Amino acid sequence: KTETAISAAASTLQKAIDGCTLDASVLTNSVWLDELDWTSCAGHSNAVYKNRDYNGGNLQLKIDGAVTDVRGVFAHSINEGEAYVEYNIDGKGLDYFEGYVGIDTDKINMGDVIFKFYGDGELIYETAPSLTGFTDNAAFVRVPIKNVKRLRLVADSNGANAGDWAVWGNARLTSYKYIGSVYTFSSYDGGEAS
Repeated sequence: KTETAISAAASTLQKAIDGCTLDASVLTNSVWLDELDWTSCAGHSNAVYKNRDYNGGNLQLKIDGAVTDVRGVFAHSINEGEAYVEYNIDGKGLDYFEGYVGIDTDKINMGDVIFKFYGDGELIYETAPSLTGFTDNAAFVRVPIKNVKRLRLVADSNGANAGDWAVWGNARLTSYKYIGSVYTFSSYDGGEAS
């Protein structure tokens, strides 16, 4: 019975350790999207801006239930089409696009955008249709862009463009260095071996 109890305890301990192991990375490079110059862009009435909305106000997204001022890029999507912003990121050594996507909170009960991310002409990622800016939270996205030379951010109107004030907020391009596995222990409720 002692050998069985030790084996059970060892198994319980291994499960606890496995559940507390995380791969750790450190941020090595970060560039805010609004600090980059785009190579081309298009939007309804040429409405593509850094750090302001269509009316010249602050960019705002609903994040975690609160209306929040953000830095980033705004584009009013084209009716039955797509607004876009394209960047040359060749040679910058960046791995991810990280940030919030959503409808500016000035648009109450309006907006229906699909955010798409293209790398060198290939679709990398797209969101579900966004909901209204004032009532619904923006979505946080982390999109892999390693080895991408041309990054195109698209706001697809998903039909009519009424209220499609698309915002890429608190968005940055990042790279990380893997540093290994770390263990985090807070508590374990795996019971005791008998």
